[in-house]
Amino acid sequence: MFSSRKFCGKLTTVCFRANMSSGKNNLDPRTEKFKKLVTPWEYWDDTKRSRGFQLFDISKIGSADILKMLQTPIDLRTEKIRSWWMRRNHASQVRDQSYDADRHEALGGDLSAGHAVLGVGGSVLYRGKPWISKINSNNTLELPTHFEEGWIMEAIDVSDCSIHFEGLFNIQKLNNVHSFAAKNCSYFDNWCLDHICSELLALKKLDLSGCTLLTPGGLSALIRLPNIESLNLSNIPAFQTKEGALACLLLNDYFPQLEVLGVVGAIDPSSDDTVNIDGELSKTSV
Repeated sequence: MFSSRKFCGKLTTVCFRANMSSGKNNLDPRTEKFKKLVTPWEYWDDTKRSRGFQLFDISKIGSADILKMLQTPIDLRTEKIRSWWMRRNHASQVRDQSYDADRHEALGGDLSAGHAVLGVGGSVLYRGKPWISKINSNNTLELPTHFEEGWIMEAIDVSDCSIHFEGLFNIQKLNNVHSFAAKNCSYFDNWCLDHICSELLALKKLDLSGCTLLTPGGLSALIRLPNIESLNLSNIPAFQTKEGALACLLLNDYFPQLEVLGVVGAIDPSSDDTVNIDGELSKTSV
């Protein structure tokens, strides 16, 4: 008896073998397309993954972090969600501000640093040109997007900007910058100050007022700046103490020309009491 089921099965087998022998079947394991289809997701190129799916990439998370995540109960309280969001925002800022080697090579140090500073909301000053902010009146970037001669940076202002230590790595070997301001930068700490003092060796004016993470120990980095003339440490709790005032006195002893502003406490050699100084601290003040 003729069986339609057997006939259809044989026909399917014949067609499948014919397609495989012709080399045109997309499901043939010998083809590159099939190999790509069965490639595990974690081995894909970063360019093929959307940013959203990268959040679930376990290859970038340590095994200890995965174990902790699995053992931690879900907490949807407002403060926990806010804390998670702040951590995500911090990581995003660090990623966006990280050093761009291709940009530095294409534009040179001065222009590359300018683009990085403007990207975080700061301002820059080039020789013979006015201060440049992020955008001009036409809502376009004022800096060149390719290398041009004559763009020599002389001053940087990142006041009130959320610039991180990683973002400062875009500032490298700018030996013509004489002024740097980082007022009220909540992430600016001793490590940031050390990097600035290593890369801006011609600094004369340094404004760090309101950078509350700074401590007296960070001032040792300033010995690399032979031309430093003005240092503003206003509104920094660590420098409203005897230890902070003593550190400034030692620094002023190393740089007689240095004017330290904003340190309101100094040590009186004749007593243990703190004496107040209006606005500045110098060797003749005590």
